[in-house]
Amino acid sequence: MLSTAGRTDKEAFFEAVWETPPLDSPLGTSRTVWDALSESVWGGLHALKRPRVVIVWPRVRPTSDAEDDFQTALSILRDVVATLTEAR
Repeated sequence: MLSTAGRTDKEAFFEAVWETPPLDSPLGTSRTVWDALSESVWGGLHALKRPRVVIVWPRVRPTSDAEDDFQTALSILRDVVATLTEAR
């Protein structure tokens, strides 16, 4: 469950991801780099070795000032899903 209190900006998304899913490898100095976040989330979820994983990001709607961040976050989540499926 990604909790961003309805925010869709980059900072809120990164904070939710740091706190919720397993990360592999930890982001370290790349704590605000989208590609590093994507790889870390993928690695953490892949390491779970579970047949199914559900990611829920409740009550979010993009705002005009964070539309790009929201779309990037969704793209990362879609990419993680697609590439985890390929890893089987």
